[in-house]
Parts: sequence; structure tokens; C-alpha cells
Amino acid sequence: MNFRIFNYRIPITLLFLCALTFAGEFIPYISPGLMLAWNSRKIQTINLKIGAGVAYNPTQHHAADMGFVNLTFGKRTCIEQTFSNLDYRYLDVEGGLFKGFFVGGSAIGLAFYKEENGKTTPVPKVGLFAGDIVFVRTDIVFRKDKKDIDIGGMLVLPINQYVFKAW
Repeated sequence: MNFRIFNYRIPITLLFLCALTFAGEFIPYISPGLMLAWNSRKIQTINLKIGAGVAYNPTQHHAADMGFVNLTFGKRTCIEQTFSNLDYRYLDVEGGLFKGFFVGGSAIGLAFYKEENGKTTPVPKVGLFAGDIVFVRTDIVFRKDKKDIDIGGMLVLPINQYVFKAW
């Protein structure tokens, strides 16, 4: 069976919508990003992503100033072409909290590897990140044979309605 990213759009969208039920007032945004990292095999990787989601005010009794949830599509590529079999596309649901200017969060989703026979194989993917505009991030992909772990820095530029009003 040849899996495609769109076979998973319904469960991922449902997870995203369930996360939105905890939100109050929404501020929609898009969030492009670029990550430079090294994986567990000491291979340098570059990761391009685009996320779309909402920031929201959490409940009154929450210690955080603001929360967010988004759907993220991306592609990780090994800089050395000899390791192109480790490249993958991914789809994540990301969420986290703001406290002042500090952001912490996590991601859960699927990575899609292209096999030598041309088939696309989905595997589980998780991530953790912390920072503000520049983040320290780690992603773990659970392949059949072993875990593929990326650790690096990610530059993210969230764009929302307030950015446009400031211009």
C-alpha cells in the first residue's frame, strides 16, 4: 500500500481541532521556520517548515501568559547528498505556552520517508523546543531500524494580524 500524506489529514486535523477546544480568544498566525541541526549519525541537516495555527489566552488559573497550537508541514534534508535516504517530509501538531518572551512546546506527528522502491513510509515523530524567535529544538523519528534524532537551532518568524497593523 502506498501511503500519502493526505491519508492522515483527518486524524491530524481532528487532533488539531481538539486542541483548539481548550482555547478562548484566538489570534491566527502563520509561522515559517528554518532549522540547522545534526542528527544522531553526526550528519548536518537543514529543515524548512511552515506552520499555521492560533495563539490563545489560557484559562484564568493558568500560570502561562499565552498558549498556541498549529499544524506544521516541513521537509528535513541532509546537507550531504550521500545520506539522502534519511530525508523526510513531515506533518506535526505543535503546541506550547508563552511565559513572558520565553516559549516552550512540543510536537507530535508523522515523518514520511521515501523508500528505495518509491513507496512512502510513515513513521511516528515527536519534538521538543524552547526559546523565542531562535529555538533550541530536538526531533525524534522512530524508524523501524532505529531512532533518528536531530538536535539544533531553529529560527521561527510568527506572523499574525498585529504584525501587519504595526506596519
